[in-house]
Amino acid sequence: PLEQELAKGEVIYQEIESAFEHSLSAIKKNEHFDATASKQAVKQITESVIRNPDALVWLSKMKARHDASYSHAIRAAVLAASFAVHLGMKQDDIETLTLAVLLCDIGVAKLPDDVLVLAKRIELEDIPEYKMHIALSIEILEKAKNLPPEIVPIVESHHERLDGSGYPFALTAKQIPILGQIAGLVDEFDRITSIRSQESQMTPSDGASRIYKMRNGAFNEQLVEEFIKAIGIYPAGTLVELNSQEIGIVIAQNPERKLLPKVMILRDKDGKVVHKKTIVDLYQRSQTPSGAHASIRKSLVDAGLEIDFDDIARGFTVTDKNTDKAWSLKNLFSSRS
Repeated sequence: PLEQELAKGEVIYQEIESAFEHSLSAIKKNEHFDATASKQAVKQITESVIRNPDALVWLSKMKARHDASYSHAIRAAVLAASFAVHLGMKQDDIETLTLAVLLCDIGVAKLPDDVLVLAKRIELEDIPEYKMHIALSIEILEKAKNLPPEIVPIVESHHERLDGSGYPFALTAKQIPILGQIAGLVDEFDRITSIRSQESQMTPSDGASRIYKMRNGAFNEQLVEEFIKAIGIYPAGTLVELNSQEIGIVIAQNPERKLLPKVMILRDKDGKVVHKKTIVDLYQRSQTPSGAHASIRKSLVDAGLEIDFDDIARGFTVTDKNTDKAWSLKNLFSSRS
């Protein structure tokens, strides 16, 4: 169940952060980093996604928001694991793919500061110097301790595209390994649906539409269709406006009807913050606090809404019995019906 996996997910997420910070620290000191901690964290990601596909997707969306490259790596890795489970891949292959995606952009840490500043303002494809992060990543990973060699070709090819429009080698079609194609797909989706600016960020539904238009061009058609099936139009962590004008955040999919997820209400119909959180199950036609039988009117971008995601995530943290929190895991999952 989601509420149980979220409690475990808190611990797993901390281990992912710790492993990633360890890797970045070693790289910035020009040391060879040991991939053991990253491999263990990825194993736990995989096992969590197998138990429940929404918990870590939701947590990674809520908690990894402060540094663009840092948060992107974790979110993309969790998405990769979720997609791989959907595809029915063997656990060893899921872990290989997830580890590769987590470390795909590790070379960014070695780029000059002026390139990183520029990367926050304009499209990455328009910055020739930014593309050097692939070669830097490979250099780092080839010297890493306890890193499976299968990781390197995935990282090297995740910016390649089937139509030859990618980099660094402009590979085409079957020249690109399948796990590299999958890594590129999840990397692109998270990038275009993440906060960089209010103008450039897409909603998940718009992001899925853009990816769909790129099928049989940049991306494999079957992979694109299966990816959209796996994540749905409203993945966990998507902000939505309901027909009642209330604003909420998707916390879980309904496998049978992905257009009707479970939504936590964050703001009432007048735009005021809701302090006592309520979860409505759209599939069960649950009522919102306003009494409406809700449906999703549209998805929203994060930028500009001033949502306190850290506060939302803290509500899912298992706390002491004597806590004075207004809401807890147990109360939170008593959905309105």
